[in-house]
Amino acid sequence: MGSSLYKPLGDQPLPPATNSQIHQGFLEDPTGSDAAEMVSIMDVSRNYESAMKTIHAIDDNQNQTIQAFTLNA
Repeated sequence: MGSSLYKPLGDQPLPPATNSQIHQGFLEDPTGSDAAEMVSIMDVSRNYESAMKTIHAIDDNQNQTIQAFTLNA
């Protein structure tokens, strides 16, 4: 299926892993590319920063509204 997900063809069950081996001291190969993951992290960071700016703008707007009503009251 992709992204390290496996699906058997049709309705067949997965065959048992009879020849699997574990070796100590070896690294597993990555499933994604480093560049794609870095771009993804940068995208999330930019989205977070944009959301924080929006929240600050809403907060400032609310504070100005509160101050305008308290001065007139």
